[in-house]
Amino acid sequence: MNTDIKNTLSVIAFLDILGGKHIIEQNADESLNLVYKSYTEAIARYKNMADPDFVLPNINIFSDNITVSCQLDDNFDNALECIMSVILFCTTLTAQFWANGLLIRGGITIGYCFSDNLMVWGKALVRAYEIESTIAIYPRIVIDPFADELFDFLSNSKYKKIICRDFDGLYFIDVFFSPQVSSILPFLEFLIDDNTRRINDLDDKNLKERQKLKWLQNYYYEKYDDIKKSLNNQQAL
Repeated sequence: MNTDIKNTLSVIAFLDILGGKHIIEQNADESLNLVYKSYTEAIARYKNMADPDFVLPNINIFSDNITVSCQLDDNFDNALECIMSVILFCTTLTAQFWANGLLIRGGITIGYCFSDNLMVWGKALVRAYEIESTIAIYPRIVIDPFADELFDFLSNSKYKKIICRDFDGLYFIDVFFSPQVSSILPFLEFLIDDNTRRINDLDDKNLKERQKLKWLQNYYYEKYDDIKKSLNNQQAL
């Protein structure tokens, strides 16, 4: 038996396309093309915007589940680049899915796992899945509350504003973290209008779905107001 491969310390995110089963059942070919388009567009956008020190993380897709991971060096020399490679791809993918009418929920952690072009395996994968499926609840990517290393590397870096603290005390990744905030406003306006339509079209009995969309709408409005305020302050200087 080949024992050359092993679990290594990695950053890993587990993402789920919300309502994946429903959209597959509605139209398998249409949903396939929509997800494939979102995925390939996200890779292209990531390559164009990522810092030269960042790498394209390992990406594994199975139906409506996606894992994004990057192996850490033993001495943590590449820790920040590795963490941000995973986070930036996750935010790019999330925004691209939003643009195409799909919602993402996820969990991110640091731990031991194995990932290549063939498979992904390990305790960190299980933990990231647990965060997505039992803790995140809303369409957000939640940081493992027990992943102290993840918090330390991010909170002590120039990317610390990418961490958001939610009303329930959990921390999640800010999809709209960007130094070019003005370019985000038109996209946010589109998302607010699109999500308003979703909420209005929703059956009153579908309380769980309404709860998720309401959370997302509050997030959109909060980010929109923050960015507008930031731009107004810059213009006042």
